Amino acid sequence: MCTVAFVPLPAGGYLLGHNRDERRSRPAGQPPRPLEGARCRALAPRDPEAGGTWISLNGAGVTVCVLNAVESNSRRLPAAPRSRGLVVRDLACVGGLEAARVWLEEAREVLAWTRAFHLVAVEPGWRTGGTARFACFRWDGMEADWETGEGPALFVSSLLQPVEVERERRARWQARTEAGAVDAAAMATFLASHEPARGPLSVCMHRDGAGTVSRTLVEVTPEGAGMRYLAGPPCTGKGPEALARIPLAR
Repeated sequence: MCTVAFVPLPAGGYLLGHNRDERRSRPAGQPPRPLEGARCRALAPRDPEAGGTWISLNGAGVTVCVLNAVESNSRRLPAAPRSRGLVVRDLACVGGLEAARVWLEEAREVLAWTRAFHLVAVEPGWRTGGTARFACFRWDGMEADWETGEGPALFVSSLLQPVEVERERRARWQARTEAGAVDAAAMATFLASHEPARGPLSVCMHRDGAGTVSRTLVEVTPEGAGMRYLAGPPCTGKGPEALARIPLAR
């Protein structure tokens, strides 16, 4: 369960918003900080339960984030499956989309005992003189799919009512992008939205036992890059907001 929204910015930059939807009994995530043990400069929040993360940003301006997905065959998994959040850690230092694709292609044995997931990666456009680009890797436990493109784009996952959730959130995203340029403030407003009503279909999700537990905004421009992290449901705006920045290697 998660929502990820991406829009390109001028000069090859981009804006990415991530709502993390989780069960309320899960320990709260820790705010973004330099990723321990990484071979590069990278920022990521941390999941204290499994040790992984759901989103990372590195000094090349590359963001990698993960969404839960439905298993095609849950019997394939071992008794203690590998956390999908560890895949984000594994890819935290990739220099671009192609490097991510190669790693995922070569890591099929690792993925065989990892829970199903969708992974979104974004690279800035200034190396090619174009716009920022995204890739989405979908792994259902048996088969994989790789898609690339340019934004704006929305990625949605839900283990309950997946068709209805995706339809409603895409309708809200289309309305938001058709209304004009999406900046950081507009992205934050979208991620806090309760349309069509506060509940399991809304972008800021609420249902019994689960909901949106944090919001992360990533902004990458030629001038710099950073993560703005809000703990708690973004609709309340009451959680502490942490800002972490990272120098870019150009």
